[in-house]
Parts: sequence; structure tokens; C-alpha cells
Amino acid sequence: MTAFSESLDAWTAAQITGLNPDWQTAGVLELDWSGPEPASVADLGEVSPLMLTHANWFDGLSHCNYEWVLPRSYRVIGSLPLLCTEPAQSYSIGWRLGEQLALQRRWDRGERTPWSDPREMSITGADVDRMTSEPAEPRPDIRHLRVTEVESLDCERLAER
Repeated sequence: MTAFSESLDAWTAAQITGLNPDWQTAGVLELDWSGPEPASVADLGEVSPLMLTHANWFDGLSHCNYEWVLPRSYRVIGSLPLLCTEPAQSYSIGWRLGEQLALQRRWDRGERTPWSDPREMSITGADVDRMTSEPAEPRPDIRHLRVTEVESLDCERLAER
């Protein structure tokens, strides 16, 4: 399967390694690949699993259990022989294909500072009040917003901004 990764600003790929109907999860092995949108598995060329060595990872595969409903933006492009036959041992909430690859590539380039997503913003309730009461341009670049220290929130005004 493939998906566009905003963290990489490119397409990335993964392999579903198993399904668990009891837990309604899918084992997903991220591949060490990114590039233009592939139409088929052949467009990926020779693939290998993503090995994580960044931060606290020590040569572990990026292999995780996700909710088994594939997000709409993800595309199945074919199948490959399984690159990992062991079940995934970790679990995630929400699909984030490409984030681990982006973090690994930063690490490989020698970038050791903590990464923060430029499309994520964390603000307080007071910041929201100021932001929505003063004229300003909309912020379509913000994809994730975390609001803290808030008692009530007018979401309509916030969404307009």
C-alpha cells in the first residue's frame, strides 16, 4: 500500500503483514522507500523493510499494528512476498505512514534536535481568543491544532480562521 506523507512531502509505502480479526488490527511493515506516486508495486523497485536506529530505536523494524480499516487516502497497489513473517509487537492509534521514515532520514543526516511538525500548532485558550478577535489571514498550513488551558471554545470562529 502507499500513501502521501506530509512529513516527507512524498509518497511512501508499506506492506500489510497480517490481520487480527479478534482485535480488528492490521500488522503494517513500513518500507524504506519514498518517491513519486507509484501506480504498481513494480514502481517501487527493490524494497526493504524500514530499520529504525533513530533516537531510542536499536535496529528494530518499523512494524506496528494499526486499526484494520485503511484510511481513504491510502492505496493498495499490489502485493509482494512477505518481508516479515513475525507478528507486529507494537500498536498505534491512527495511521501515520511516513513519519518514522522521515525521522530516520533526519537521524541519518545527523539531525539530532527534536522534530516538530511545521503543520502542527499548540496554543492556549487565550491565544485562540486573540487569534479569532483580531483580523488576520487564514492558516491553511495548520493541519493539527492543540488547544490547552481552555474553559469554552467557539469552534465556528476558530474554523473560519
